[in-house]
Amino acid sequence: MGSPWEIVRNDVSYPVKFYGKVVQGSDGKRYWTGGEDIKAVAHDVPIPGYKTKTTINLRLWATKVPSEDFDLYAFNAGEHTKACESQANAEKICYILYPGDESMEGKILRLKQQYTLCSASLQDIIARFERRSGDHVKWEEFPEKVAVQMNDTHPTLCIPELMRILIDLKGMSWKEAWDITQGTVAYTNHTVLPEALEKWSLELMQKLLPRHVEIIELIDEELINEIVSEYGTSDSDLLEKKLNAMRILENVDVPTSIADLFVKPKESPVDLSGELESPVDLSGELESLVDLSGELESPVELEPTDADEPTEGMQKKEKVDLEPVPTPPKLVRMANLCVVGGHAVNGVAEIHSEIVKEEVFNEFYKVYMRVGYYTHSSIVYFLLHFML
Repeated sequence: MGSPWEIVRNDVSYPVKFYGKVVQGSDGKRYWTGGEDIKAVAHDVPIPGYKTKTTINLRLWATKVPSEDFDLYAFNAGEHTKACESQANAEKICYILYPGDESMEGKILRLKQQYTLCSASLQDIIARFERRSGDHVKWEEFPEKVAVQMNDTHPTLCIPELMRILIDLKGMSWKEAWDITQGTVAYTNHTVLPEALEKWSLELMQKLLPRHVEIIELIDEELINEIVSEYGTSDSDLLEKKLNAMRILENVDVPTSIADLFVKPKESPVDLSGELESPVDLSGELESLVDLSGELESPVELEPTDADEPTEGMQKKEKVDLEPVPTPPKLVRMANLCVVGGHAVNGVAEIHSEIVKEEVFNEFYKVYMRVGYYTHSSIVYFLLHFML
């Protein structure tokens, strides 16, 4: 059953892609091809003001598949479930807000949900901006007309998604797209516990959103260069500490040019030849024990003792020592991406903003000095609302 307050807008829909691969065309551009395609359909809810004639619109999203993806041959062959499989997979994206992510299927569904809402909302924002601009679109004015306020880290993917749209679809350079993205996006933090900040598996994100991972890796590389420029290379321990705290990618190797800074020179072996003034001659002491033919004059039989036999505990210890050290998972720190990709960061209250500035993102505050500011523009879109 639908809501009587929702107006289905079948005339307003946008494509959303998952999986696939990224290829480079003959023109040098990157193209995201193949994969799974769905479409997000707008559902509008009018929000009337109190004792006023002003009414605003809240745009929600439902997910479907294009009609051509319906498998008519499978349906006519009696495989009805298989024929509707793609439609069911698309619709379940918006069934539940924040689906459980204990299982891998849950993680995939939640990441799909976050990306769908970000992508559909941004495509709609850009379409409205272009429509209102007419024939002469001035992209430099985009941050002045639009503000995307990321309410916690769940809409973080709007940063690489906006970059993807501006670069791949609108033909902008990296610098142009990055300036617009940073000027448009801002971040509201909701937790002061570092361990509670959202992180995603890099492997999962590479599989589901390969083009976005490429963009995130480039943003991380630029951040590394900024950190090196800020702190220099004279103190490698300090630089390594800052990189570990501030990077977007966790447990991922730094570029080779930066990794060389942390390679410590090997210590040369100590020469002990000069410490012995006169070599010790032991040949006389050995003559009584060893025959020159290589045989012992009086062989000594050594009986094994209890101490020579390994105990059960020692055997277990040796087995434990032989086990390989587990490799830490490669992760994407969504909160760090929010701070780097936006122009302002704030908490939900003044005291919260001070904690964010002094503790949670203090390393970023020292570099950017923009954490804790409140900044909003004329049009604010919250990307966490969608159709249940």
